[in-house]
Amino acid sequence: MNVDLNDPADYDCDRAIAARRPILPRRVTTHVRPVGAHSYVLGAVRTDGRALVEGVLGKYVQINIVTLFNLLPDETTQNLHQDGGLWPIPRPHPELVCNALIAIDDFDVENGATNIVPYSHTWHDRPMDQSVETLQVTMRSGSMLVWAGNLWHAAGANNSRDRERLGLFMRHNVSYLRQQDNQVIAVPREVAKQMPKKLQRLLGYFPFGGGIDFRDPIDVLRDGAVINPAAQVARRGWGKL
Repeated sequence: MNVDLNDPADYDCDRAIAARRPILPRRVTTHVRPVGAHSYVLGAVRTDGRALVEGVLGKYVQINIVTLFNLLPDETTQNLHQDGGLWPIPRPHPELVCNALIAIDDFDVENGATNIVPYSHTWHDRPMDQSVETLQVTMRSGSMLVWAGNLWHAAGANNSRDRERLGLFMRHNVSYLRQQDNQVIAVPREVAKQMPKKLQRLLGYFPFGGGIDFRDPIDVLRDGAVINPAAQVARRGWGKL
């Protein structure tokens, strides 16, 4: 699918790109996270993209991490890996993660388009094999690639002389598991208040376990009342003062 990069609701990452930094010493990939703290870029998955993610994970989905990855010239190929093993849950298990990658620049074979191994998300009985044949996914700017977290995948090598390969990566996980980046803390409350309700849910404002004093966390976000306004001292029984 395609994302309109000219729509500020979809893509407003100038501050985030300006703040990018090396991801690891001696590597030539730069990244910045969490992007959600800088912009409303999470809106990129508010329609068709979110439907694809929910088709993999189900209704209750939240953002795990949001990251801008920029592959610079001379970057080497990343090792194949899976993203569904962040939690100590034995395999096989239902999909816990779904990834979405938006190409900001064109992704091609020369500048490091993403490698995937089709159907590998169903290979629960074999170890990771770095020699397996991969498919390199070329993408025009504005395209989005969505894949299940158990799929073997890796960033390609940037063999170009002077072309960067910038992409916006969003990892989602089912809402009953902890996030890798705590989006509720990472995104300032004043920013989160202005987001549509569905994006607030994506950040992690879910009422699991009764929410906050039996209130929806989104209501608490809006009014700041962590004690239920309807609560009162019992007139009789063990709660009587």
